[in-house]
Amino acid sequence: MAPRRAEGEPVTEPLDVKLSRVVFQPDPEPHIVLDLGICARCRIERVCTVVCPAGNYKHDGAANRMSVSTDSCMECGACRIACTEGAVTWRWPRGGFGVCYVRG
Repeated sequence: MAPRRAEGEPVTEPLDVKLSRVVFQPDPEPHIVLDLGICARCRIERVCTVVCPAGNYKHDGAANRMSVSTDSCMECGACRIACTEGAVTWRWPRGGFGVCYVRG
């Protein structure tokens, strides 16, 4: 067990150790919904696949279709901001679901 640190003392653990304490509770009701009709008219070639830090947006080239998985969403909202067409409907997950960052 790590020694206790004084209040206000910086945390010096490596980032991978901190991130290992992140808990995610998937919500059966997705908090991100794509309008595929609007998505198909994207003027900035699938920017969501680049801006999502969790890599939750995928493009199926053969079917020319986008998909999103919310099971590892970090709730940053980057996809909503980056989507110039308004194809992304984004809301916070319902209470008790989504990401839970543990202090430290």
